[in-house]
Amino acid sequence: LDWQQQQQSGFPNGQKPDGSFSYSGDRSEAHVLPKAALAYHFDDERMLYGSVTQGYRAGGLNANATSQASAELEYDAEYTWNYELGLRSLWIERAVAFNLTGFYTDWRDQQVFTERLPNDVVETNAARSHVMGAEAELRYRSHNGVGLWANTGVIEAEYDERLGQEYAPGSPTPTSVDYAGKRFAHIPNFTWALGGAYLHTSGMFTRADVHGHSATYVDDKNANRADAVALFDLRVGYTDT
Repeated sequence: LDWQQQQQSGFPNGQKPDGSFSYSGDRSEAHVLPKAALAYHFDDERMLYGSVTQGYRAGGLNANATSQASAELEYDAEYTWNYELGLRSLWIERAVAFNLTGFYTDWRDQQVFTERLPNDVVETNAARSHVMGAEAELRYRSHNGVGLWANTGVIEAEYDERLGQEYAPGSPTPTSVDYAGKRFAHIPNFTWALGGAYLHTSGMFTRADVHGHSATYVDDKNANRADAVALFDLRVGYTDT
């Protein structure tokens, strides 16, 4: 990555009286990502599997910085170790499918946004985070065109080690913030869905489902919440098979 930035501004931001600055920088990274997976088939209709993979997102430069000092700050690559264990199965002459998945992610140096100065937000790294959860799915499909399904999931997504700061409106002095134990913004604790469909031999079909999730935090400080959401969808149509 090669980056050049120049800002011409009359807005002061602590670096120059007029807020103007220029910066150029570069980064180069290389990484090998291991993956291991193992599956055991009980028979043609039931399978248990597990996997371990490493994830990676490249580090970078603060291309949206609004000050010289912030533009010079780089953020490091982030890494995850992802563990997954699951069951895939078919029952009752393959008419019923039941799937179950559990997962855990150990997240290191997660890239996050931090308010360095008022009106100057930069990307930095949180030391450690984790994501843990499970999902279950049940589906039924008959020979006469009827289909039913239901699924649900639970998830915990939290910062384990992350320090930051914030500025109160009108205050020139930052306040330290400890995010340890805080949930990620916009990640619900619980998701769910129910639905059904019918396909007639003529090609006419109808499908209806309702799905939603629990309340979520809208900021990493977990100071503000958005209400739980439920959506209802209905579709009627024709397909030529």
